[in-house]
Parts: sequence; structure tokens; C-alpha cells
Amino acid sequence: MKRPPKLLLLCLFFVSLQHILFAQTNKFYADYDSPGISKRGAEITNDIKKYRIVKQDISAIQSFRQSSVEKKTSKNERVGVISIPLENNTDVEFNISPVKTLSEESKSVFTQIQTYTGISADGRMKLRLTLSQLGMMGSVRNKDEGTLHYFTILDNRQPDVLISFNAADVVAPLPITCGTNDISALQEDVAGLIPSKRTSGDCMLRTYRFAVSATGEYTQWAGNQSNAVALITATVNNINEIYENDFTIHFSLVAQLSNIYTDTAADPFLTGKVLNSSTIIQNNEALNNNTGAANYDVGIVFGYGWSGGLASLNATCTNGKGQAGGGLNSGFTLGSSGSIFDNVIAHEVGHQFSATHTMAASNGGCGANLQATTGWEPGGGSTIMAYAGTCSGNAYQSSSDNYFHGGSIAQVQNFVINGNGKLCGAKTSSGNNAPAVTVASLSYNIPHSTPFVLTADATDADEDNVLTYNWEQVDAVGGTGISTPPQSSSTSGPQFRSFIPSASSERYFPRREVLLDRANGTYDVLPAVARTLHFKVMVRDNNEGSGCLAYEDVTVNVQNCGAFEITNLLTPDAFVANGTNTMAITWNTATACIAMPAIDILFSTDGGMTYPYTILSSTANDGAETFIVPNLPTDKGRFMIRSVGNIYYNINAADITIVSGCIASGTSITPATDFTAPGAGDASLNLIESPVYGSSISLPITGTITTTDLPGNLSFYDNTVSSCKGPSNSNYYDIINFYPSVSGNYTFRLVSPTSNGIITHIYVDNYLPNEVCANFIASSGKKLTAEGNTVTLSNEVTASLTAGLKYVLVVSSFSHSTPALPADYSINLVSTPAGGGIYSGKINPGLNYGYVIVDNSTGNIVDIKVVADLTDHTRYLSDKAYTIYGISSSATAASLSSQYAGSSFNDLRTDVNEQAGGLCAQLSSNSRRVAIGNAVLPADMLSFYGKLINNYQASLSWNVSFEYNVKAYVLERSIDGVSFVDAGSVAPYNLNSAVAQIYSYTDKSIPAGAVKVFYRLKIQDIDGTTTYSPVVILQLNRKWSARIYPNPVQHTALTLFVDALSADKVVLEVVDMSGRVVINKPVKLNRGNNRIMLPVQHLTNGMYLLHIKGHAEKTVLNFIKK
Repeated sequence: MKRPPKLLLLCLFFVSLQHILFAQTNKFYADYDSPGISKRGAEITNDIKKYRIVKQDISAIQSFRQSSVEKKTSKNERVGVISIPLENNTDVEFNISPVKTLSEESKSVFTQIQTYTGISADGRMKLRLTLSQLGMMGSVRNKDEGTLHYFTILDNRQPDVLISFNAADVVAPLPITCGTNDISALQEDVAGLIPSKRTSGDCMLRTYRFAVSATGEYTQWAGNQSNAVALITATVNNINEIYENDFTIHFSLVAQLSNIYTDTAADPFLTGKVLNSSTIIQNNEALNNNTGAANYDVGIVFGYGWSGGLASLNATCTNGKGQAGGGLNSGFTLGSSGSIFDNVIAHEVGHQFSATHTMAASNGGCGANLQATTGWEPGGGSTIMAYAGTCSGNAYQSSSDNYFHGGSIAQVQNFVINGNGKLCGAKTSSGNNAPAVTVASLSYNIPHSTPFVLTADATDADEDNVLTYNWEQVDAVGGTGISTPPQSSSTSGPQFRSFIPSASSERYFPRREVLLDRANGTYDVLPAVARTLHFKVMVRDNNEGSGCLAYEDVTVNVQNCGAFEITNLLTPDAFVANGTNTMAITWNTATACIAMPAIDILFSTDGGMTYPYTILSSTANDGAETFIVPNLPTDKGRFMIRSVGNIYYNINAADITIVSGCIASGTSITPATDFTAPGAGDASLNLIESPVYGSSISLPITGTITTTDLPGNLSFYDNTVSSCKGPSNSNYYDIINFYPSVSGNYTFRLVSPTSNGIITHIYVDNYLPNEVCANFIASSGKKLTAEGNTVTLSNEVTASLTAGLKYVLVVSSFSHSTPALPADYSINLVSTPAGGGIYSGKINPGLNYGYVIVDNSTGNIVDIKVVADLTDHTRYLSDKAYTIYGISSSATAASLSSQYAGSSFNDLRTDVNEQAGGLCAQLSSNSRRVAIGNAVLPADMLSFYGKLINNYQASLSWNVSFEYNVKAYVLERSIDGVSFVDAGSVAPYNLNSAVAQIYSYTDKSIPAGAVKVFYRLKIQDIDGTTTYSPVVILQLNRKWSARIYPNPVQHTALTLFVDALSADKVVLEVVDMSGRVVINKPVKLNRGNNRIMLPVQHLTNGMYLLHIKGHAEKTVLNFIKK
């Protein structure tokens, strides 16, 4: 018996955090118009790509802080729920607990300061929060994505104005440098950490007393001593999140006024605005005199006017433990605060805990600070111990990301366990278990110049932890470094950069976007020569207060025997799928030095990002295959050849167009929920199924761009290079998904307004706001000349589209300020091929539609019928389970049944794909399972999880093992918890593999008007078996949900049901297909359920749109009058 896939439980918050949903949320801010900020604040925002500005209520924050302090709480006990603003216009609620950042002695002095940790309701984000007389400051880490979001005061002189931003969006104002005062003889072994357990460190929580002094310049910049201590506390609290996450290290801040100097002439730092070795020696002496050498374990001085930092290596717990300093002087970082400054301090403290520089570059500001034996990152690097943005001409980002390289983690863990770091500090149990990580093999042989993918699997005994993975190369540059990016001819040193840890357990080398020429691959370079590559996968458990890590090492031996690559389909080509036409694929087998008897051939219809269709499985690796052109219409097709049992693969070099004369469209069927009948022959087994087809999109397309729309980045067409360019300006956008009915040229025209900064684009399949040139087809914005940065906006955008494919019309503002928002728009379709139009979904081809009924126990077809009727007790037996698929075909259901009944469902699937014997058909994208009597539908799974990105997008993730015969993972969405529709699908990474995999999918089409959205995962097996996950429920930040009944309406009145979160005034407008308003009715909504009757007896038969318009929200529903 086949074992169904299991969903491994990664987190379960529904019980332990249930009280979060009922606690009062404290929101201490409101959105604030940027004209209200100070001139200094306005200058600061020039150094960030995307941000949000709010005004905070400091008085209310202080009251909340006082009440939370007065609560008698045990360790980790929650004291309230607080809302935090993120830069993408979302507000995230966190249940918070006090955390001891200030030492007990310091806390008794600075009573107006309190620090907290927090966890979001879905467990996917964690918070570090500092409340003080300056209001609230802190950071939010997205556990799944590894990203860090900041919120901090915009200007010390205007503390009630708060700015939130993603740390990755900050542009460093100046190159930031760092030095080490000396390099000791202690050189840590990167791979020498308790190899028998493969955990990073011992998972014990180490607390070090952290003394901080401030120069007179810093205190004057902060405003006074009290503000300086508040800002220092916020920095240390934020750094604690990083050190706890990567090292299980916590800092207890020793803050005292004697170390916070107010007079630049009287402080002990005689070097003024110059940071050098004398400065940090003076700090060590000052801390010893004021605090006492016995009263701290590690120390540093914060300055203002410097541009970087300096620290003594291995200094913690030694006589030089206070020899460190760091500071900034300009830019968005507010001087010495914010994400860049926090990373400067984390970097210098890293030196004090033995971590050395990780960049390989020797040019620019990096040459004198290169540590060749730990130069694991190409160029200037991107992690905390690298020199991001400093190595002139050899850098790929302006500031470092908020995590440590795996090599740095090994250094620090060795230092605190075996080095000077064990001589001081308090070591206690973290109460957290380290994850366990495994890989399929510790070593692989691959051909040169061939992309590959590395995958790990990890588990954690603590179910609340959220695991993230980071694959990094650990080959140090050696010698004197390198002044260029990595070269394909290099036989040593780093080839691949580090990326932020994420929930995905796999990494493609290079990224798929690089292979598709959609992203820069300068620092992700495949070797073209024989060499050995060493990789470390670091798994973080992202525990709220004391993270634990595990790792594994993998060696990749690159062989010089010719690349594994497709040798034809090098330029765009087109094929017709008619059931007889064939096509060929040829490739270099690379078997001269690597035995690889079999490969898979896969196909992508989305431009090469996913490969859900298997053309040939385990076919001979003989260099050539000819097969029938698959019935998979697309103009963005790519083929993949993939080694079986190894890690390497490759794709063809150009897009493939497949046109099919078969117009069948299987679409999806509804309902698709599991159904159980009491016994054979029961009347309920006469199931009412129907195909889901789209309807014609009414024109013109109208809408409004507002500041509450989805935030994105501008793209445009650059005539000088004949390609998409972006991301550029930050903007806001709407999307309209559509399907053309006929292939040919379509032209969309912006009817109104004609020239106010609205820009339109067309994408195929999906629009990715962070990869704005992925899937790009055309834009109404064009850069016409090579000189300057002028983009010319047209009122029209034209593209050649393929019938039946999904496209996205993106309507956006040119920037945040152009046009003035809100901005209404109206777009018409002014040119189409003959008979062409656009539809909201798959188009009904007008062919026969029937239902394929499959016996789950055998995988054979029982019948193909016009209706899904299983009431025949002689054919559909008690205690058996069946699966129903829809099928669109030129043949009748009866003729299909006579041919395929009793045969394997796989035979039908293959014949449909190859149009065997002239068969024109397509199966539905989903199915429905039916159990009769005591039959049990397979559901051997525990959970999958989801989180909202905003009101229109959700991120779904799941962990699956035992992938035997899995065909696809389908995400299903519902807005009522009853009727589910397909939201998307993901192909399995490893067919016929028991290796656990982590998957994710972003649903970017949450229906307007929904207040809650329900998701479930459907696992489709090749033999037709389907398994469902439990349902995940996400609460949207919307004012109401609405539905209408009946639809179509044949009576005198249409009933509108509105579930409102609060009382509101709205206007109901019914609009006919010509755009004429036929009903306009103001309505007052009460909190809760509302039932509104709309008389429609006077309306002529046809389709109508019902607009529900509120002050800050609108919903559009459609109905048919018969």
C-alpha cells in the first residue's frame, strides 16, 4: 500500500496563543503625511527605497509601559498586545513579554525605559521593542523570510514621528569601515564544532554584562543623557535579537550616567571625531574607572561623527574587554541609530567574540582589513562581518544584512565554549532544543559549468520554533584576496554569495533568475574548471529568546568533462501540439567523468520558474529524445533536464511557444470538498458538479490608486537595450488578471486621466513586485534614449498574447508622489484580433464536459459520465473511495467511457497530454474525493501554515515527506470556509523521494471584500489519489465581507448580506455593462450581520456589478438578472 505524504508539524499556536485573539490591541500611532515632518527628517528619507511614516502617541505609550511594569509577571508571561506598523502599510499585532535588557542596577535608575520581546498571532514574526520617553523603537524579524523590519524615530528633535522600513531597503550614506586592534594567534576551525552532534554550539544561554559609554558628541546628538540611554538601550535590545538568534548570547546592558558624557571637551576620548586605537583604549580605561573592571564582561563606546568602528579581537573577558567603538554621522541612519548602526555595533562586538572579516575583496576600503583565511564571501560580502558597500568596484549591496555567516557563527561558538569567552558571563539552560539537520549525501560529483541545487531536511522537538535554512560556501579566498568578482576559471576561493536565511530548505546555484537572465549573477558564478566546493547549511530555529542552530557540510566536486547542457532550442522556437507533431531535445550527457544512466525531462509554462510537467521520467541519458509536442499551450515554455539521484540540472536557453489546435479547457470543478455517503446507492451520491469558467470582463476597467494599495516598484521598457528595466521608483499598484480568448495583438488605452502619471504594464502568469522584470511583456512607460533618466509615458500598451494563458494588467502610479493620490483611472481595450476579448478565468470552449470517476484502490477508471452520479450500487461499492475529475473534450463522455472504462487513469492522462489518436481533451486542475460507507479518505498529515502579507496576498508554507508518486500540491482558497477554489499549484521537488521538503507559495489574489480567508493544501498523486490538509484561517484587516443571494436572481429583490466589523456608512451602486449606474442607495451598516434588500424587478436581463463604497474600502460583486 502506498504511503501518503505527511505534512510535518512545524508550529502549532492555536492552543498556546489562543488568548491573543481576544486580548485588547494597543495601537499607539496613526499614519502621518510626509509634509508634516521636519526638514532633517525629510533629508533622512532620501536614503531609503521604501518606508512608512506614522505619528506616535508618546503619552499613551508611557502609560502602557507603566501599567505593564506594574503587572506581576513570571518569565515569558505576556503583558499585552501591541500593534506595530510595517513599511508595506500593514499593522501586525504582537503579544509581548518584558525582557531584561537593562541590568537590574541600571533598570532601577532608568525607570522610564522598558524592553520587550513579542510574537505575532501566527507565530511567524518576532519583535524586539523598546519603550521610553522617546516613544517606541524596535525591530521585527520575519522568521520565514529572514528579513528584518525596523521602526524608529525619524528625528531626535521630533520623536513623535516614527518611520518604519525594511532594513534591506536602506542605502548606506557613506562607505563604512572597521578595523581590529590586533589579531591574536587564536584561529578558530570553522568545521570544529561538536561534529558528533552537528549542532552549532551547545544551546546554552550565555549572558554577558555589556557596558556602554557615549562620547560627548553622541550625547549632544541624542539631546541629553536620558535620551542617549534610551537610544543605547534600543540598540542593545535590537542587537540582542541578532545574537540570541545566531549565538544564544544575551547582553545585559550596564548603563550609568557617569559613562554618558555630555561635554565633548571633557570626555576621555581625546581623538574627538576620529576613531582609532587610542579611542578604544581610552574607553577601556574609562569603563574600568567608572564601572569597575569586575562589573562588566565586554564594553564599547558609542560615538557620533565617526564612519564605522574598531575593536580588539578576542577581547571579551580579558583586560582589554572595553576596547571597541562604533558610530555614524549622517544619512537615514539618524546618525548612530537604526539598522546600519546596529549592524556596525554587532560587527564590532563580533570581533570581541573572535569573529573576523568575511569578505574576499582586496580593493577599495577592504584591502587593509582583509582576513584571507576567513574571506568566505565574494566581493565585499553581505553578512555582518563583511564589508558591504565598502570595497569600491567589488560590492553588490550598500549595507550588510542582519545575520552572521555560518563561518562566523562557528568562530564565535568555539570562542565561548573553548576560548576566552568561557572565562566570564553566566551560563544557564536556554530551555530550547537544537534542531537536527540531515542531507541526502555529504558529497557529490558534478560536471563543470552546470547548475545544481542543494537541499537539507531538518526537524525540531520544539514545535513553536520556525526553522530557516541558509546554504553558504565556506571556501576562503586565501593569499592577498581578490580585486574582482568571482571568475569561472578560479580553482579556489568563493564563487557564490550568501543570501538571507529563509524557510526554503533548498538553494539553486546560481539562482534560477540568473539562468533566465532576470537577475544579476556577477557574484553567483559556476566553475568552468575542475575544483572542489565546500558548503555549509545552517539551520536556525528562530526561538523567541534563545535560538539554537544546527548545521551540515556538503562537498561538491566539480569535474572537467564538459557541461551537462541542452544543445538545441537555443533560440525562441514555436511548435504546434496536434497529437502527431513531434519535437526533439538534445543534450551533452557529461558521462565522460560522471556515471549518470538516467535523467528526467520536465517542462515549464511560466518562463522557467517552475517545472510541474514531466515529459519523460528516468529516460536514458543518451543525449537525444524525440517526443510528441505536449498539449501545454504557452509562449514562455522552458525544458529542464535533471539528473536522477544527483543534484545537477540545466534548462534550455530560450522561450518555447506551443500552440495547440485543441481548444479543450478542463478548468476546475466545484464543489471539490470531500464527500462521504452513508452507503452504496444512497441518493446523495448523485453529486452536483460543474466546471468553473470565467466571464467576460466588463469595459472600461476602472479603479483608484491609493496609498493603501499594494506597495511596489516601477518597471518600464528600455528601448536602448530592448528589455525591461527595474525596480525603480517606489509606487502603488492594482492588478487585473485576465485570459485572452483569441491569440494576437491586444491594445489597452488609458482613457482617463490621459497624462497624470498612471502607467500600465502587461505580464504573463504572475506579477512579482520584488522581481518586476520577471514575466514582463510590455509597458506604457519607455526610456527612449540612453542619456538621462527620463521615462516617457504613453496612454497605450500593446502586446501579443496567447489564447487561454493567464496575463496580468498592472496599473500603477509612477512614484509615491506622482500622480497625487488618490488617482482614479479608466482603461479600455481598443484593439483586439478578430473575435478577441478578455475574460476573468478560463474560457468555456463550448465542448463536451464530463466527469471521470476513478477507483482509488486500483487507479482504474470506473466510468466517464455527463453527470457525477455514483448512485449505482453495483458499480460504486460500500467501503470504497473514489476520485472525480472533470474533463473537457471534443468527444462525448459516452465515447470516452467506452474507450477508457476499466483502464488506468494514467493511460487517459498520457493520451490527453499527447492528443493520442486525435483526442482533443483536457482534465480539470482539481478533483473531488468521495467515500462510501466506512471508507477512509487518506489524510495522514498534521498541519501547514499561512500568514498574511497584506489584505490581498498571503504566504503559504508546508513541509512534506514521503513524496511517493506525488504529482502536484494545490492550494485551495475559500472566503466562507465551505466553497474552495484553486489558488495555485506547486510541483514536487523530488518525485518518488522520501526526503522531506519545505514548500511555499504566495497567493496574490485574495478576493476583495473578504474579511477572512481559508486555505487548505491538496496533495495530488499520480495515480489520482488526493489528500487534504487541515484548514488554515487568516483574518484580514478589512471592514466587511459581503455576499449576495440568489445569483442569478429571478425575483423582485436581490438580498445583500454584509458582515461588518464596525458601524459604517456606505453607498450601494448597481452598474450595468455599459457603465450606467442604475441603482444608487446610501446605507448605514451596523456592526455585525446586515441584510439589505435591493429591488431589481425593473432591471432588464443581463449581468450587473454591485459596488459597495465606503470611506476607505470598496467591494465589487457581480450578479445576473434573469
